[in-house]
Amino acid sequence: MFHRILVPLDGSARAEEAFQVARRIAHASGGTLTLLRVVQPPLVLDGYMATNQLAQTGYAVEDEVKRAEAYLTHVLAVDKLGGMGVKTEVRIGTPAQQIMLYAKEVQVDLLVMCSHGATGLQRWVLGSVAQKLARHSPIPVFIVREDHPLFAGSQESATKTLQALVPLDGSPLSEAALQPAAELVAALAAPEAGALHLIRVVELIPTVPDVTGSIAALNEAEAVQAKAYLHEIEQRMQTEAPFASLHLSVSSSVVQSEDVASFILGIAEQGGQMGDQGTIPASAMIAMATHGRTGLARWIMGSIAERILSATTLPMLVVRPEKVPSQPDQHTEAQGMAHMP
Repeated sequence: MFHRILVPLDGSARAEEAFQVARRIAHASGGTLTLLRVVQPPLVLDGYMATNQLAQTGYAVEDEVKRAEAYLTHVLAVDKLGGMGVKTEVRIGTPAQQIMLYAKEVQVDLLVMCSHGATGLQRWVLGSVAQKLARHSPIPVFIVREDHPLFAGSQESATKTLQALVPLDGSPLSEAALQPAAELVAALAAPEAGALHLIRVVELIPTVPDVTGSIAALNEAEAVQAKAYLHEIEQRMQTEAPFASLHLSVSSSVVQSEDVASFILGIAEQGGQMGDQGTIPASAMIAMATHGRTGLARWIMGSIAERILSATTLPMLVVRPEKVPSQPDQHTEAQGMAHMP
């Protein structure tokens, strides 16, 4: 579970929505929270500042640190924390770098932050920080979308089972998102049971021209293999530790599409009919690894995760998996065989 949760704040009400979400996670998991405010020093132009300018800069930074400390104290004062362990920290420097340094120092398990914060130009700064952390952080990053109904306590969200959509590509790297996603959904859904829907989008090999039907046969064979793979994962999550103790409802489906990212976005945000596999309801969030298959297709998986993160209106858990030994990519090999004369 998530024992140490870090919430970077920028002083805005939007960013504080992440604090409310992190409180729910910490309460359910018995974890502790740290609120982090990073103060950025003024830029030094041309690598030079006069002595009096340096002194003024020092005073300005000290003032900003005091304001940051007062702000964090105020955030804690207006929230009913119910005895929950919460601490605050102020750092000076570049936000993304300082967040990662602090997270490493205290061995954080989860980063929770809003995708946008202060208005004006600062809004884009926080957005870029979230993107950087999602791309490079070895720690799972949960990016909250401002005013999302799941976290606004709406009656509609309260009557639905909280479900996360977890895209997989058949590789151990993509499976790195499974345990963090399961633990996150269990915490946010508590005291009710949450749900995970595993989806494998098989990228179609172009079938024109396909005089012999061999490419179509490869597409069908991969779909069959994908269904068997997801069924095995589904069964494991319902019976083995640590998943079984979370009491999640786990389901899965396979679809073939030429645009993997667009399909995942559509099915996550709107749900849809999956033929004989039934109907998938819209999900409350998306959880996925930043990398999947080895070889060239690994980069495809990374770009899919970034496309979804940039386009989705849903909260998204991004997990950067540890590297595994390089293995032949069966999907890439199959494509190569299909295009051989």
